[in-house]
Amino acid sequence: MLRTSRNKNYHFSKVSIHISIILLMTCFFLCSCASYIGRAPEKAAVAIGIEAQGLIAAIQSNNDTLKTFKGIGKVKLSKKGKIQGARIAWVGSDPGRLRLEILAITGQPIVSLASDGDWVYLNIHDRQRFYRKRTTDANLNNIVSIPVKSSDVLHLLAGRIPVREHNHATVIKNESGEGYVLLLKKGSKRVLERIYLDEPKKMVQKVEVLNTNGSLGFRATFEKMQIIDGYNVPLVLRIADDEGVNFQLNVEKYWANVSVSPSAFVLRPPDEK
Repeated sequence: MLRTSRNKNYHFSKVSIHISIILLMTCFFLCSCASYIGRAPEKAAVAIGIEAQGLIAAIQSNNDTLKTFKGIGKVKLSKKGKIQGARIAWVGSDPGRLRLEILAITGQPIVSLASDGDWVYLNIHDRQRFYRKRTTDANLNNIVSIPVKSSDVLHLLAGRIPVREHNHATVIKNESGEGYVLLLKKGSKRVLERIYLDEPKKMVQKVEVLNTNGSLGFRATFEKMQIIDGYNVPLVLRIADDEGVNFQLNVEKYWANVSVSPSAFVLRPPDEK
């Protein structure tokens, strides 16, 4: 099996940084991943070589029995020379359900985010602001300045690689001379995603998702991994772009296939509690 290695816009204030961290590190406007991440259409199979098909299948089967997970850690956001950090806790459940909390030093939540698969909720506790939105798989570019999908973040937290829908795929030698690159394409020319593999093509080193104009959307790197109950999941995860925006998650504790109540993914307005 192929493994992995290592509402409104807000200004870049202290509170908005906390919100940006949450939104990136897992699920603001999170919903079903099915419409965005999947296998190549059957009719396009002839455009994908046997080797590429095997690698894609291995990538998509990685951690596919990891249905629920919880975690606690620290997240750091760097943007234009400014750095902010916070503690974070999360719980996720397939398909597309996730709860995230940014915590104060006291352990009390500063900001809560949740998605039940149909609605996404945001509660900014210290400002007593509550938001709710029906959505499927939102682009977080307006929030975090990186065009990352919420489903991408969910997959990465589960130690999985997001795979764009594609109808062509090829494997080429990395220009650096080390390892290989799996190219996922729309048509024979437009590259949607680059998945970097080690020399034996057994380990994913990083993934790059491209914008429609061919520029880099975001780059995700598993800096360090850990084995939890047989699953290879992140210990240090980094998501960045070419504009100097950089998010790093350092996982302190991780639990796999835990019992999770569906009510954990629904937030209520303060006046309804």
